[in-house]
Amino acid sequence: MMDSTLVASENLIKAERWDFEYFSPEFLNTIQQINQSGWTVKRLEEIVIILTDGQHGYLTHLPDGIPLIRTTNVFPNEIRLDDVRYISPEAHAEIKRSQLKPGDVLLVTIGVTLGVAAVVDNSIGEANINQNLVKITPKTEVNPYYLSLFFNSRFGTIQTKVSAAKSVVPIVNYARLRKMLVPLPPRPTQDKIAQVMQNAYLSSYVKLKEATELLVRVDSVVCQSLKIEVAKILDKPRFIILSSELEDRLDFKVYDKRYISVINTIEQSGYPIVRLDSICSQEPYRGIQPVYDPEGDTIALKTVNIGAGYIDFNGALRTTNNFIETPSKSRAKARKNDLLITSTGHGSWGRASVFDYNSNCMVDGHITIVRLKAGNNPFFFEAFLNSSLGQAQFWQRYRGHTGQTEIYPKDIAALRVPLPPQKIQDEIAEAVFLLRSKSKQLRAESETLITEAKARVERMILGEEDVT
Repeated sequence: MMDSTLVASENLIKAERWDFEYFSPEFLNTIQQINQSGWTVKRLEEIVIILTDGQHGYLTHLPDGIPLIRTTNVFPNEIRLDDVRYISPEAHAEIKRSQLKPGDVLLVTIGVTLGVAAVVDNSIGEANINQNLVKITPKTEVNPYYLSLFFNSRFGTIQTKVSAAKSVVPIVNYARLRKMLVPLPPRPTQDKIAQVMQNAYLSSYVKLKEATELLVRVDSVVCQSLKIEVAKILDKPRFIILSSELEDRLDFKVYDKRYISVINTIEQSGYPIVRLDSICSQEPYRGIQPVYDPEGDTIALKTVNIGAGYIDFNGALRTTNNFIETPSKSRAKARKNDLLITSTGHGSWGRASVFDYNSNCMVDGHITIVRLKAGNNPFFFEAFLNSSLGQAQFWQRYRGHTGQTEIYPKDIAALRVPLPPQKIQDEIAEAVFLLRSKSKQLRAESETLITEAKARVERMILGEEDVT
C-alpha cells in the first residue's frame, strides 16, 4: 500500500519541497524530537568550517601513492583501507580542497550507504576523497566524533536521506544538507557522549583481537593434524626454469622457489594431493554485480563481508529475490555448504568461508563460488585454504600488477589440496570449528557492546539519559 499524508498548501510553499519524505510522519517526528532535546539546535552550516566533495571526473589509480578514500572505505564511525585505491602525490597536491586532515568527518552522499559517516584519525595519514564523499571540517565547538555519531544515528540518517535528490541512484543535495538540524550540547558534554562510544569500541576491539588470535591458531591445528611441518620460505628470489617446465603462464611467481618450497610441504601429509576442481561438482565461478535495493529480501555479499572462516553480515547490502531468481542471475545465489572465496583486490583476495546458511543470499562478481562434491567436508577445505599452505598458493597465482589484482576462477581451480579420508577431514574440521565457535562468540559479544552503546548515545543526544 502506498503511504500518504495530508499537507497544507501553505506548508508546501514555505518549505519549497514537494516530496513525500519531507512531510512523512517519521521525518516530522524526528525533527520534533531534536527540537525537544533540551540542547541548542543548530543547522549544519552553522557549525562547520568546510563542507566540500572530492574531485569530479576520473583519477588515475596507481598500485601505491596517496590513498583515495571512496564510499566502499567508509563504515559507521570507521574508515577501512581494505581495497583502497591510490593516486599520485602530484594529483593529490592539485586537489587541495578535498585533502584530508585528522578531525575531518567523511559523509557518504550517494547510493545505498548514503548517510554513513566516519572521522579521519591520525592513522590515515595523507589522503584524499572522490566525488561521492563529502569532507566536513567542524568548528572547534564541535567534537568531530560526536558529529559522526549524530550522522550515523537515526536522527542524522533520516535527515541525510531526506536531503537526497530523488533519482535512480539517490544523491545528497548539498544545499539541503547544510540545513540539517543538529542538537548541540556544550563541548564537554559532546566529549562525554563521544567517549561512551569510544569506550565501547575499545572494549569491542579487545574482544575482536582475541577472536582474531583464535583464528590464527587454526593454521597450526591444520598443519599439525596433517602431520605437516611448514618449511621456512627459501630466500631464493632468483632461479632458472626450463622451457619444458613452463605452464600456461609466464609469470615468475608461479615458478618462484620461495612459494614452491612451501607448497611442496603439502606432500608431507602422505595423503593424495589433487587439484581443487577435481573434487568440485562444477567449475569454480564468480557471482554477478547485483542491482541493490535497501528494502530487498536477498542479502548481497561483497568482499568486505567475507572473512577467513566467517561471514560478516553487519552492513551487508541487499537486492531483491526477483533479481536473483532470473535465469541469467540465479547462478550467483549461494547454497548451503558453498565455499566462498574473495577474488579481487590486493590484500583482500584469498579469504575463504563456508556459506553455512539457508537464507536468501547472493555474491557479487568479486567472490568465487566453489561447490564441492558430496563426501568432501567444506569446512576442512576452508581451513586448509586459509592456512599458510593455502595462502602461499594464492600469493603464487594472483594476477595483475596494479591496485586491481585478481585471483581468477581458473587459478582457484588449479589450487593443490590434500585429500585425507572423510574421517580425518571431519576431525580437523571439528577442531577448527571449536576455535571458530569461540571466535564467533567473541565477535557477537563485540557487536552487542556496539549496539548497546549506540542506543545509549541516541538517548543522550535526545537528552533522555543523563550525561555525567
